[in-house]
Amino acid sequence: MTYAEYPQTPHWRTFSRLVKERDGYACVICNGSYELQVHHRTYERGWFNERLEDGYTLCDTCHKVFSKYKRIRGGE
Repeated sequence: MTYAEYPQTPHWRTFSRLVKERDGYACVICNGSYELQVHHRTYERGWFNERLEDGYTLCDTCHKVFSKYKRIRGGE
């Protein structure tokens, strides 16, 4: 399975919903509620084995900024 296919799985849809629910359907950085996405904090446990603490909710804007910052800093 490719990285692009994984978000289409029932497992990811459930995991994503539970993370957003836990985070109050708001971005953990700006508290926005528009175009929410779930970002992996770690892939340590692999796909289908994530725990809720492995993900967090970001709006599209913060996700883009965060991902760009991580690439510059050489993060995960």
